Amino acid sequence: GINAEYGVVTEDGVGVVQTSLLTANPFNQASHVAMIDCLMQAYSCRLVTIPRVVAVVKKIGTFNASQELPYDLEDSLVLWINKVCKTVIKSLTDALTEKKQNLRLGLVHPSSTLVPPNIPYMEDLVQD
Repeated sequence: GINAEYGVVTEDGVGVVQTSLLTANPFNQASHVAMIDCLMQAYSCRLVTIPRVVAVVKKIGTFNASQELPYDLEDSLVLWINKVCKTVIKSLTDALTEKKQNLRLGLVHPSSTLVPPNIPYMEDLVQD
């Protein structure tokens, strides 16, 4: 994570310094993981923005700004993931309905898989 006093810190709260990153024996895994995590967070903040996520969500489904407008990056990613899940569920359900109709008409062998999709929605990126 990032700490105001030390900058990048490990999960134990120890500041990451250049010497801890350059140490080869023993390899300081905690410092490297903390640095990689901070770099990934910084990149994702530049790459993922709320307007970008909203634009993509509008392309794949409905979007109600008064009820679904995300308030931060994590919320916008949860919104995007859930909209993708909803789109996939709809697509699989439509395909399943078509299979059932074809089964009734005798166009598909009865051993065809007719299992409805089980794709859960997310509440929280960290917990889910």
